Amino acid sequence: MSFNIGLSGLNASAKNLDVIGHNIANVNTVGMKTQRAEFAELYASSLGSAGGMGLGMGTSIATVSQEFTQGNLSDTGNELDLAINGAGFFTLEASNGERIYTRAGNFKLDELGEIVANNGAKLVDPTTGEPYKWPNGGVAPGRETTGVTMDLNLDTRAAVAVPNAVTGLTDPPLKTYGTTLQVFDQQGAAINMDFYFKKTESNTWAVYAKYPKDDGTNKTAAAPSATPTKGGVVDAAWSSSNPDQYDATTDADNDPDLKPIAFLQFDSFGKISNMTEASTWGPTSTGTAPTNPITSAQLTGTDLKIIGGANTITYSNASVKAVDTSASSTGAPAATTYTVNSDGTIDVSVDPGVNGDPIVKTTYKVIENWQPAFPASAPVAFSVPINNIKNESGSTTSLGQANSPKGITVDFSKITQNAQEFSVTALDQDGNPPGFLTKISVEDDGTISAKYTNGQTESMGQLKLANFRNVSGLEPSSGGYWVESKDSGGPVFGVPGSGSFGSLRGGALEESNVDLTAELVNMMTAQRNYQANSQTIKTQDQIMNTVINLK
Repeated sequence: MSFNIGLSGLNASAKNLDVIGHNIANVNTVGMKTQRAEFAELYASSLGSAGGMGLGMGTSIATVSQEFTQGNLSDTGNELDLAINGAGFFTLEASNGERIYTRAGNFKLDELGEIVANNGAKLVDPTTGEPYKWPNGGVAPGRETTGVTMDLNLDTRAAVAVPNAVTGLTDPPLKTYGTTLQVFDQQGAAINMDFYFKKTESNTWAVYAKYPKDDGTNKTAAAPSATPTKGGVVDAAWSSSNPDQYDATTDADNDPDLKPIAFLQFDSFGKISNMTEASTWGPTSTGTAPTNPITSAQLTGTDLKIIGGANTITYSNASVKAVDTSASSTGAPAATTYTVNSDGTIDVSVDPGVNGDPIVKTTYKVIENWQPAFPASAPVAFSVPINNIKNESGSTTSLGQANSPKGITVDFSKITQNAQEFSVTALDQDGNPPGFLTKISVEDDGTISAKYTNGQTESMGQLKLANFRNVSGLEPSSGGYWVESKDSGGPVFGVPGSGSFGSLRGGALEESNVDLTAELVNMMTAQRNYQANSQTIKTQDQIMNTVINLK
C-alpha cells in the first residue's frame, strides 16, 4: 500500500470538507447555488496493464459542480427586491465594463436612480446595455376624457313627462332621473356633466346633457323654480316651441335652452333597440314638401299650410313666433322661401318684389307633434358625440378636440329599461386628473409599473433576463456572481415568463438552495472518510516499521 493513496484520499476529503463548509457558510446568501465535490479514481498507466494489472493510485476531486435548483422565495416587501422563479439571470455591468450575471435580486439605487447590486454593478438591459432606472416620483399628467359609458336602469313604470299646468315645469321633474359624472380636460381639470332622462312615450326616453360649453354658457345647475334663474336650464319652463326643450331665454346670463342629445327606444325585454341623435328630429307634418319658390304660407287657426308648385305641407299646432323685417343684403329680389330649422321653428321669407325693399321674414313655432325620427335599422353603435365641452379655469381647448372634432363619445349600449327603480350601476370615463406617485411594483413579466394617486398605472420599462445553454459551465466569482465561459456558451435574452424563462416576483428574494441538514450529514460523512484515509497511512507506516525492524 502506497502512502500516496492515503494522501490522495486525505486531500480529496479535505477539499470535500471545504466545499461543504462553503455551502454551510453561504446558507443565508441570497441567490447562492450549492456546490458539490465530485470524486474520480486515479490509476497508474503502464505498458501491458490492459490485462487487468492496472493499479489504483487513489482519488482526486474531478470537479466542483454547481446545482442550479430553485431556491425558496421569501417575501420582503421591499420594492427593489426581485426574485426569479424559474430559469434566468439578471444581467449586470461591472465598473470595468464586464458583463456579470446573478440570481441575487437584493438591489439598491445609486445617486442617479439607477438600479445597482451591492458591489456597485448596474442592472442593465442585456440587449441594449442601458441601465435600468427606478421611477423617483413626480406627477402623472392628467388624461383627457374621450369617452363615457353609462350602465344604468330606467324605470319602465315611470309616467310619461308632461308640462305641469300650474308651474309649467316637467311633471315629473327632469331631475327625477338624473346623475352626475366628472370628466377631465387635457390638463386633468375636472368638469361636471349632468345627465337627465325623460320618458316621452312608452319605451322611449329623451337624454339631456348639461355641461360648461366652449362659449362659457351653461355654467351652474339650477334650483327648482318656475322662474328661470342663473343656469336655470334644468328646471326652467317647457319651451314654447318644443315640449322636449327647456326654455331659459329669460335668465340674466342668457344660458341656452337645454335640448336632448339623443332619444332611446327599448324593446319588450327592456334592452335598447334603437336610437337617434337629437339632430335628426323635427316637427311632424302631413302632405308633400313644396318646391321653392313657395306661392303661399297660410296660418289658419293652428294649422300652417305651405304651398309651392303642386305640393302642400301642413304643420299642426303652429303659431307665429316672430316677424322680422330687414333690407336685402344683396339688393336683388329674394325668392319666397321656407326653411325648417333644427329647433323646430319654420322661417318663411317673403319676396319684396323690388330691389332693396325690405324682406319680411315670419318665424312660426310648432309646439306639438315634435317626435324623433328613428331610423328604420338600428345604428351599429348606441352612442352620440358631445362637442364644445370646456372648463374655463383649465385647458384652453374644448374637450376632445385634440382627439376628435366630435368631442367625447357617450355610449348608451348598457342602459336598460326594467320594472325597477332608477339606479346607476356605473358611470365610466377614460380620463383622469393628475396624480402623485404612490407605489412602484415589478410585474411577473418584468414590467416596472408606477402607480399614482389618480389610479393611473404607467409602465416605466421592462426587465429582461439572460440564460445559457449550460448554466453549470458558468464560472463563479466573488459576490454571488457568474461570468460567461466557453463551457456555458453565449447568453440568450428574453422577457420573464416567456419561453423557458422564469417569471419575476417583486418584493421577494430567492434564498440559497443549500440544504443545511443534508450538508451537516455530508460533513460527518466527509469527516469519517478523512479519518479512514488517515488510518491507511497509519497502517502503511506500521508495515514499513515492521520491515525496518527485521533482523
